Amino acid sequence: MNVDLLASVGNGHLATNVFSDAVFVNGVYNGRLGESHRARVQSLHASEFRIVEGCVSQEPERLYRLDMRRGTFVPNWNEVSVYKVLSAVFEEIISCPDVTVTFRNYAHSSLDRLLVTEVHIESSLGNVISVERSDLSGTESGDMNWDPAEIGETSL
Repeated sequence: MNVDLLASVGNGHLATNVFSDAVFVNGVYNGRLGESHRARVQSLHASEFRIVEGCVSQEPERLYRLDMRRGTFVPNWNEVSVYKVLSAVFEEIISCPDVTVTFRNYAHSSLDRLLVTEVHIESSLGNVISVERSDLSGTESGDMNWDPAEIGETSL
């Protein structure tokens, strides 16, 4: 899967492509002089889900949605409340007749340093459901150093 061709989710301060192992942040660069480039921050929320137990009659279907126009989503189509996030909302819906798993990913507009990942699991029969999460966070970024012991004073 080429993540460069997948939907982008961002809010003007930070952004990622759906299922990508990288997040890019406004104003965060690495390198010196002409070698400067936008720093890659390791994505810790990139995930893929699979229904392991609960779909007995058929293989689950996958539906992907990206709402860029409204920047809104309704958590349950039977409810009246609508959350306004003002950024693209990506949804992956994995379903079979009795089970639905919804994975929702968006960059919050008010809390602009926050990428939100929601997972909703529903069963119409109340039977046992097992969902597997695969971590797609990838390798650590060579552009960022999160170890306080190794972070020291630097100069140009």
